Amino acid sequence: MHDPEPALSLFPDEGEEHLAARLHGRRAALAGVNATVGGSDVVHGLVDLHRGGVLVAVPACGATADPLRLERDTGPVTCRRCLHLQGPHRTCEGQLPIPGLVVRPG
Repeated sequence: MHDPEPALSLFPDEGEEHLAARLHGRRAALAGVNATVGGSDVVHGLVDLHRGGVLVAVPACGATADPLRLERDTGPVTCRRCLHLQGPHRTCEGQLPIPGLVVRPG
């Protein structure tokens, strides 16, 4: 009987601490700017999310879950979904707004 093979890792030579440090550094490099994914020309707005216990920057629209694929871009957001998500939100009549959320009349 054979022992099961160990699970494959995206970063086989790197421990969890090293990956967490890379993700933290990537978030710091993207602070205050927008980003593109890979070689795309579409500029995305960024939000911070917890992934695996680490705070990472990801596109607001969810274009990629991998923050290591993001490239800094100081241009304006061109992703229509990011623009919509970052714009003022509407509330229905009788609905209470979320504190701190910019709301325009519905």
